[in-house]
Amino acid sequence: MTHPPGLAAREMDARAPAAEQHPEGTALGRPRLLVVDDVDDNRIILAALLSHAGYETLHAENGRVGVELAREHTPDLVLMDLAMPVMNGWDAVRALRDEPRTAAIPVIAVTACDIAADELRHAGFAGLLRKPVFPRAVLRAVSTCLDRAGSGNAWIDLEGS
Repeated sequence: MTHPPGLAAREMDARAPAAEQHPEGTALGRPRLLVVDDVDDNRIILAALLSHAGYETLHAENGRVGVELAREHTPDLVLMDLAMPVMNGWDAVRALRDEPRTAAIPVIAVTACDIAADELRHAGFAGLLRKPVFPRAVLRAVSTCLDRAGSGNAWIDLEGS
């Protein structure tokens, strides 16, 4: 489904045909991923890659909208930029961890920031992908995180995989 530029993620979901919705809410039973990045190109490219690979995707332009969508749709995994306006990735992951409904959702930091993995792990992130990201690395990281779902927010070394 093609969405007009600038259409909010909430509006995109409202326009999805009802027949595509799985009873639990995930379209066709596919894992639901949330991509949060303030750079339109990054967000669109990641969402397109993940959709093409068979995942249902939602996307948000900042951490505040990302937290709202996570609360509303409970994705299986979040890919989150760190440096964003309105609410950054650090504050967004803290907000997700503070709520029982979203506390166990794994969040992968996707960033160009020079940050130590230990800082991210202690903040509640499940893994790290450094920008620029490569399609195979993204798909491998998503698959690894989804395979380890249920192990809480344990750190997953995605850079070594």
